[in-house]
Formats: sequence, structure tokens, C-alpha cells
Amino acid sequence: MPSYNNCIKPVITKTIIKGTIILIIFSLFLNIIPSKVINYIIFVILWYILLGAYVLWKQMHTYCINENHITIKGLTGNSP
Repeated sequence: MPSYNNCIKPVITKTIIKGTIILIIFSLFLNIIPSKVINYIIFVILWYILLGAYVLWKQMHTYCINENHITIKGLTGNSP
């Protein structure tokens, strides 16, 4: 049984920052008028719900580095 001394989890702050930057860039091309502000707010809420789901999925993985191989521990188990 190999020992996993160097296990790391992904950094999610970069993912949230990248998702926010993409939202800002995408929002520049939208025609946001006062009568459509509610639709834009709903869009932003859905954007962050999907981003949060991706962050949770990403956070469930652990990468373990051994001398001979890298093992990814995730929701479905280990994969070499």
C-alpha cells in the first residue's frame, strides 16, 4: 500500500475570480436597460449557482503525489 504524504486540494479562489471576470466581460456586451434589470439579476444569480456547483465539484478532488505516480481521489474513488 503506497503512502500518500503529499496530498493537495485544488485552489478555488482563482476559479471564483476567473468566473467573476468572465461574468464582467460577458455583461459588457449585454443590453441592460432598467426594465431588464430583474432578468440580469436572475442571470447573475444563476451564474454564481453554476459557478458554486463547479467549485464544490472541484473541491471534492484530492491529488496525492507519490514517488512513482499521482492518484486523484474524487467522488468516484481513486484513479491512478
